[in-house]
Formats: sequence, C-alpha cells, structure tokens
Amino acid sequence: MTTIEPRRRNTVRGRPQATDGDLQCARCQRHMRKAAVTWPDGRICNSCYYDATSLFGDCPSCGMDRMLPGRMEIGGQPVCSGCARIRELLEGDSESLPYRVAGTLLLLYAQPLVRVAELPMNKVIVSPDGLALQLGVTPSPVPAPFDALLRQHLTKRPNLRTGGAGSPWLFPGYRPGEHLHPNTLMLRLRDLGIDLLGARNTALRELVTQVPAPVVAEMLGYSDQVTQRHADLASEPWARYASAPRPST
Repeated sequence: MTTIEPRRRNTVRGRPQATDGDLQCARCQRHMRKAAVTWPDGRICNSCYYDATSLFGDCPSCGMDRMLPGRMEIGGQPVCSGCARIRELLEGDSESLPYRVAGTLLLLYAQPLVRVAELPMNKVIVSPDGLALQLGVTPSPVPAPFDALLRQHLTKRPNLRTGGAGSPWLFPGYRPGEHLHPNTLMLRLRDLGIDLLGARNTALRELVTQVPAPVVAEMLGYSDQVTQRHADLASEPWARYASAPRPST
C-alpha cells in the first residue's frame, strides 16, 4: 500500500469554526446549523471541510497524488474524493448497475450527465491492454476497479428487450433507438447520495492539478477555457498564500 505523506495547504483566512445547531458533523461530532458539504461519511461542518480539502498526498486506493478529502471505511485513512465515492458505487444490485456506472463516469471523468446519457457503445474501446473511453480526442484509460464494473454493465445493459438488442447506446432507453434521459440518471444518482455539480467540479479540479489543463481538455472533451478556469481556481489558495504579507523577523 502506498504510504501517505500528507501536506497541508495554508489559507489566509484560516480555519472557520463550527457553530451550534441541530445538525451533527459526521467527523468531529460537533453540532452545526448548516453543513458545508455532504460526503460519503455524512454531513460535514465547515471546520472539517477546510481540514479535508487542505490535505494532499498519494491516495492509498488509486495511488495518485491528489486532494484527500475522503476517508476509508476501515481505519479512516484519507483517500481522494473519487475513490471515496466509487467504493459506494461498486456495491449494489443489477437494477442499480447502470446508474452506478454513470455515477463513476461523473466522479472519475467529470462528465456531465447529458454527455453520459448520450455515450454510444463505440466510445468504449476494448483491447488486450484493457478498457478505455473515447471522451475527447485522446482515449482515457479505465482503471481498476471501475473496469470490472463497466465490463459487467457491457454484458448486462438494461432495456434491450424494449429498446432493441442492437441499441447503439451505452445506456439504452425504454424506447427503440433512444438512450436514457439525463433526468433519469440525475434522479437516481441523487438517490445514491451524489452531489452532481459538486462531484463534477471536484473531479475536474483534481484532474487539472495533476495533468496540464489542455491535456485534460483533450481527454475529456472540454474546451481549453473550461479546464484552464478550473486550473486557475485550483491554484488560487497557493496564489493567496504566496502573496500574503509575512511577519518581519
């Protein structure tokens, strides 16, 4: 297992304090009036949110150097947000399988649900080297354990009796020739507890901290302007820290 050497980003504003209220933080157990965010382990207060999003290192699950806001179920070791959510999506029944695959596409590849719903089968590349997804100009490899989940979905796509066995869509709809409606995916993923916009923005922001923004744009089918904007936002805490006045010695 990869050893994590955590490093924390400093913020000029410092760490906000939790307040009294009717909600309880899933991490520090303090009460709060409003949760900063809802993550796999529950509602998180502002203090724990800032702590989590300032921790960086090698994720013990995927091995990538990235933000580590999540927690492993056993031991509570920090993991990246994608791996924290993916663990939830890996388990379920065949009825929920397509929605878990769609959720992982959102979490790993920052794909909006409109684009996920419209993915054709020919964008899934099967080769002796493994699976890849043609989401942009450059194919994106499919890592374990998501590759097993995707392979399972490829052999058990839903609605083939009503939509036609030869459906060209990765997510066939209920009517012949149609794909699943994005709203259907949206409602089911919300039922699984996924913050759709927050998850996509987090995934995209983490990717541009590891790979140059133009490369991310090519791989995921985004414009250079979108990925560069997220790269600029990801670098803001560093920029604020670097420009902050230092006490004289």
